[in-house]
Amino acid sequence: MTHLIGYSFAPGGLDTNGLLKSVGPTEPWSIFGNFDYKGAVRQACRKWADVCDLEFCEVSDPGTPINAGVVGQQRMFLGPIDGSSGQNIVANATWPVGLPFSGNILYDSDSGDISFLSSD
Repeated sequence: MTHLIGYSFAPGGLDTNGLLKSVGPTEPWSIFGNFDYKGAVRQACRKWADVCDLEFCEVSDPGTPINAGVVGQQRMFLGPIDGSSGQNIVANATWPVGLPFSGNILYDSDSGDISFLSSD
């Protein structure tokens, strides 16, 4: 039996309400310039589907704040996570347990924390 997982990409400028160790509003996905973050996530979903009994379906995101209602099982945000804490957190997520913020995934928008963007 295939399990369907809905996911969405939240837009920039949303209040994160301090959830997921965020330290500011969300950023637009285009912040990384030529790196196609959404494309990388879509590719990862296809690879998971190839080897697991999962099917991923991208759904439209309504643009509501990070804890304001259920969108899909996974809702992805891009924004600053750890600020000057020095913890170097590159992503944070909540368990999908039926709460309004369940299944939220926040990726760090601080390119200094993300080494794969390096040209080295």
